[in-house]
Amino acid sequence: MESSIIKTEEKINSQYVPLEEVFSSKGRIKILKLLCKHKEMSVTQITNRTRLNHNTVLTHLQSLVKYGILVEKKYGRIRIFALNTHSKLTLILMNFIKSWKNENYFVLQK
Repeated sequence: MESSIIKTEEKINSQYVPLEEVFSSKGRIKILKLLCKHKEMSVTQITNRTRLNHNTVLTHLQSLVKYGILVEKKYGRIRIFALNTHSKLTLILMNFIKSWKNENYFVLQK
């Protein structure tokens, strides 16, 4: 009985993620942009590409998995993170990031 309550709470938490939590850090945004482009990557690849500290990357990845935005796959000691394409929130974020990039909003306009 207790496990069904926990599962329900987890489901609710993954559906109602505060926007400020997802976009609370430049590092988290870098990771999301990177995974929108490459679909899935190892922790080492993400760390190298974002130039963030390994522990910082792990913290962000764990949060994004908890929110249901990413999924984690394990192959022995290798951990691969990918966008959770079954999540409505992830699809919204992917479309937002791709639209923003396509409109060149990442470049300051004069």
